Amino acid sequence: MSLVKVWAILPPPNNAVSLSMGSASAAYLNAYAIENNIGALGFTESEISINGSNRYGLSEYSNLFASGCIHVDKSTIGISISSMPLSNFTQLKLQAAVSRKLSEKVSAGVSLNYHSFSSTDAFYRPTQLFTFNAGLLYRINKKLDVGFQTSNPTRTKLTDQLNESMPAEYKFQLRYAVAENIDLY
Repeated sequence: MSLVKVWAILPPPNNAVSLSMGSASAAYLNAYAIENNIGALGFTESEISINGSNRYGLSEYSNLFASGCIHVDKSTIGISISSMPLSNFTQLKLQAAVSRKLSEKVSAGVSLNYHSFSSTDAFYRPTQLFTFNAGLLYRINKKLDVGFQTSNPTRTKLTDQLNESMPAEYKFQLRYAVAENIDLY
C-alpha cells in the first residue's frame, strides 16, 4: 500500500488549529494536543476547548469536538469527546489521557481511545473498539521543538467480516519560533 493511499483514508483533523495547518500540529501546544500529540499535553496549561464545524452547509456533515486538560505538578490529565456524523454514518470517540514532563525539555504521554461506529445502512454493523496514542515532545531550545505521535500503531480490527482495520498514523513535526508571535511548522 502506498503512502498516498494511507493518507487518503484518514479523516480530516477534528479541530480548527490542526485543520488550518494541514494537520501539522504535532508540536502545537493547546488542549487539542490530546488528539494532535499527546506528548505536547505535558507542556500545556489547564484549559477547555470546544470546536464545532459544518462542512458543505449540510447538517449531516457537522462535527463537535470538546477537549479539556488540567495541569497538576509535572503531569497533565486530559479528556475529550468527538462526535462526527457523516450522512448515514456516525463516529463517536472518547479519549482519556495522561502526559508527564520527564524533564524540563521532554514530555511523553499516552491516551486510551474508545471508538463507536454506527450506520443507518443495514450492511454495516455497529462496532466499538479501543485504540491508543503515544506521543513525545522535545524542546531542543527556546526556539525549536520536535514532536512525534503514533496513533493506533497496532491497527485495531474494525470487523472480521471484511478484514478491515483502523489506520495507523504517525506524525513528526518541527516548530521553530522566528519571533515572539511567529512560529514556523
